[in-house]
Amino acid sequence: MSTPPPNAAGRLSARLSSGLGRAVADRVSSGTLHLETPDGRRTSHRGHAAGPEVTLRAHDAGLARRLVGEGAAGLGAGYVDGWWDTDDLPGFLKLAAASLDDANAGQVGGSLARAASSIWDRRPRRRNGAVDAMADHYNLGNRFYEQWLDPSVTYSSGYYDGTDDLAEAQRAKYDRVLHRAGIGPDSHVLEIGCGWGGFAEAATGAGARVTGVTIAQEQLDYAEKRAAEGGWTHDSDFRLLDFAEVEGTYDAIVSIEMIESVDHDRWPELFDTVARCLKPGGRATFQIITIDDRVWDTYRGRNDFIREYIFPGGRLPAPKVVSELSRASGLATVDVLDFGGSYARTLADWSDRFEAAWPAIEAMGFDERFRRMWRYYLAYCQAGFELGRISVQQWTWELAE
Repeated sequence: MSTPPPNAAGRLSARLSSGLGRAVADRVSSGTLHLETPDGRRTSHRGHAAGPEVTLRAHDAGLARRLVGEGAAGLGAGYVDGWWDTDDLPGFLKLAAASLDDANAGQVGGSLARAASSIWDRRPRRRNGAVDAMADHYNLGNRFYEQWLDPSVTYSSGYYDGTDDLAEAQRAKYDRVLHRAGIGPDSHVLEIGCGWGGFAEAATGAGARVTGVTIAQEQLDYAEKRAAEGGWTHDSDFRLLDFAEVEGTYDAIVSIEMIESVDHDRWPELFDTVARCLKPGGRATFQIITIDDRVWDTYRGRNDFIREYIFPGGRLPAPKVVSELSRASGLATVDVLDFGGSYARTLADWSDRFEAAWPAIEAMGFDERFRRMWRYYLAYCQAGFELGRISVQQWTWELAE
């Protein structure tokens, strides 16, 4: 292939950079985007509505073709491929969510979701060649999550109620669940989706006995080891079991961010299980990531980033759906707490901890593309909570009379 003369190369670079500028300018409808093109040019593009002010540094002028040809999908893939960077990824994604909005607005962030989803078609690989599919979200290994979650290894939103510390926020979340579910000494608690045992440890610390069910073998092994090392094995019973197979009745039932990974066709079965297994006078408390009621009807028929790539078959319920399902199963709502702002802060803390832990994660065999994929994923979720497109709620029920 022949190389164009310097002046021709310069003109080509200028045309590509100009095309990138037009591609971006045509899509900014809110906020301000400062664009730095590969040839060193810097331009500013302001939308007609208020929004974040961010800088996008393009490393490859071919990003213009991706934006024009693939839209938001090209944006996400371009980030993972290293074609662009920004100093404020959540802020940029909030601008993108508003500026690239389209007929897919019923998704979690519309075009934002499509931008994020595109990266999964370019999954990073370990150096040994094995595919690390994020659809198999919890099979990345316990050591991976231990590197950047808080010491309780809690992979759900904390509750920042008078604290700025992630570990304290996670403890505050557990304390609130214990209180709302009425869990205390001698309570027998069923936890649906017990994760790595963080809540079970908090509950046994309050004097309760916990039966925890999960369908993830690695999490089960970790929780059992945790109980043995902590000396609370006699107060816990972890089982590899689907929620529908649970038998017996319990003083309290808890589930923390588990429903999102359940196929929506099984949601009625989940709530029926709660009603069947809850003792009269007992309480059930769920922590649930929810999507705005106003977009539920559009969202429910579409695939979004989380549903297609993180929890295949899963879906975020709208509050109105949670209310309808619980009522249909014979549960009466006692209390609902909405704290989406806490999830945005949790994700920001996770992002910081992930970056700080990267040397240890890299040593486990994960590459730079994996790092950029996770960075994009955490920022995408943070942007969604900050925009209010999604939220997190704690629901508490009793058996209806």
